[in-house]
Amino acid sequence: MLFDIENRPGGVAVARLRGQLTSAKLRNQLVDLAQRLHAAHGTALILDLSRVHGVNLSGLTALIDVFKARGPLPLAACGLPPRVTSLLEHVGLTDLIPAHPTVDDALNAPDLRRIALQGTPAVVLCAGTGSRAMPMTQDVPKPMLDIAGRPLIDHVLDHLDRCGVRDVLLNPGHLGPRISAHFAHAPRWRQAMFMVNEGRIEDGIWKAAPLGSASTLRRMHVDHSAFRRDVIVMCGDAMIDVDLAAMMRRHTSSGADVTLATQNVPRSDTGKYGIVETDTSGRVTAFQEKPLPDLAVSTQANTGVYIFSPAVFDLLGAEAGLDIANDLLPAVIRGGGKIVTFDAPFQWVDVGCGRDYFTALTRVLAGEVAYVRPTGVARRAGQWVHETARVSRRATIEGPVHIGADCVIEAGAKIVGPAMIGPRSHVMGKSLIRSSIVSQDTQVRRGALVDHMIASGHWAVDHRFADGGPQPCEPLDLVRSVHAAETPLAAAI
Repeated sequence: MLFDIENRPGGVAVARLRGQLTSAKLRNQLVDLAQRLHAAHGTALILDLSRVHGVNLSGLTALIDVFKARGPLPLAACGLPPRVTSLLEHVGLTDLIPAHPTVDDALNAPDLRRIALQGTPAVVLCAGTGSRAMPMTQDVPKPMLDIAGRPLIDHVLDHLDRCGVRDVLLNPGHLGPRISAHFAHAPRWRQAMFMVNEGRIEDGIWKAAPLGSASTLRRMHVDHSAFRRDVIVMCGDAMIDVDLAAMMRRHTSSGADVTLATQNVPRSDTGKYGIVETDTSGRVTAFQEKPLPDLAVSTQANTGVYIFSPAVFDLLGAEAGLDIANDLLPAVIRGGGKIVTFDAPFQWVDVGCGRDYFTALTRVLAGEVAYVRPTGVARRAGQWVHETARVSRRATIEGPVHIGADCVIEAGAKIVGPAMIGPRSHVMGKSLIRSSIVSQDTQVRRGALVDHMIASGHWAVDHRFADGGPQPCEPLDLVRSVHAAETPLAAAI
C-alpha cells in the first residue's frame, strides 16, 4: 500500500492511499505517520481511500485497528470503497470510523472544522468610540452593549470558539476598563485573551487613545510579534456566523494576501458600508467607502471580517490613525497584492447605530440569529427572565421580552415586546414599556410611558430614527437612574 501526503490549512494532513488494502502492515505505517504529524504539530489526519481498488480482511483489520487505537491525532476517512463499507456494516463497525464521501466533506465536519483553525490568532477590534451608536456608547463601549443578557462581544467570541479559534487579541480603547473588567469577572476558559490597550490611566482616570484599526494591527505585528501566521480580524460590534474554516481555505487556495467576507446589501444601504468591486474570479479591483446609492459600483458590502497574511502590515508606516478600509487595503492593491472576497451565505447582524441595535435584539428574541439564545429561564412564548429577577404575577408581559438580572417588575406594570429590560432595573406599576430597550440600572416610575425608545435614566432616543446621525436624547419623564432615584424599591411585588 502506498500513500501520498497533502497538507491542508490548520495542520490537517490528507493521506491518499493507492493500490490494494490487503496488508496488515498498513496499521504500523499509518500509526507511524500519525505520530510524525503529531511531533510536527499537526492537528488531524484524513485517510482518503477513494483510489483503493482492492481490499481483504487483513487490510480491513489494519484499518479498524488504526481507528481503535486513535493515537495522538483525530482521524477521519473518506472515499471508502463500497466493499469496505459493506464489510464494516457486516461486522457492525460503521460507527467506529468517521467516514465522509470526500475530503472536503471531512474538512467540513464540525470536529475538523474547529481543528483546521487551531493555532490561528484572531483580533477582535473594540477600541472605537461608537459615535454612530451615541448616546448608548457614552457610558458603555459598543462591544459591551447588552444583547438579551450578554454583551455583544461575548457572542463574537462564542463564534470564534465554535470555529476552534483559541488565541484572541483585544484592543480596549474607549472605556477600555469596562471591557477588561468584564473578562476579569467572566473569563473565557477555552480561549487565551490578550489585551493590547489603546489608552492609559492618568491620575486614576482612563484616557483612551485609539490608534485606528490598521495602525492597531501593525503595532501588534511589529511591536508584539503577535502574528506568525495568517490572522483573522473581526469587529466587536457585529454578530456573524461566517464559516471561518471555509474562509481560510479560500484564502490559502487563492494565494491571497487578504481575504474579506462580503455580503450583498440593498442599494439603498450602500451608504452605510464599504463597497467592493471585483472581477469574475472574486479578486477585488476597487473600494468605495460608504458611497451614495447612485454612485455605488456594486452592492457587495465589506462585513469587517478579514484574513490577513502578516506581511501586508509591513506596507504601513508607524503613524497612528491608519484604517483598514481607507489605508491598508488600498496599500495592498497599490503594492500589487491580491485581495479576494469570500461571499458564501452567512448571517450578519451589524450593530452600527441605535436602529440596528434594536433590530438585532428583535431578531435574537425571535430566534432568527443562529447560535444566539437569550439568557435566563424561558417563560411562556418568547419571554426570558433571569433567575434573579423578581417579576410580579400581576404584571402584564407580552413577548418577546427579555428581563435581565436583579430586575424588579412590579404589579400593574405592562411590557409589550419586542423589549428588553436591562440588569438591575426597576419597573413600577401603572407604567407602560412598548417596543423598547430599557438600559441597565434604570428606574421606570409609576405612570411612565416608554414607547419605541432606547432609554436610560440620563437620555432616551427613538430607535426608529436612530440612524447614526444627531438625535434628540433628552431623558424621558418619570425615567431615572436607579442610583439617583429617591423612591426605594418596592417591598412587595
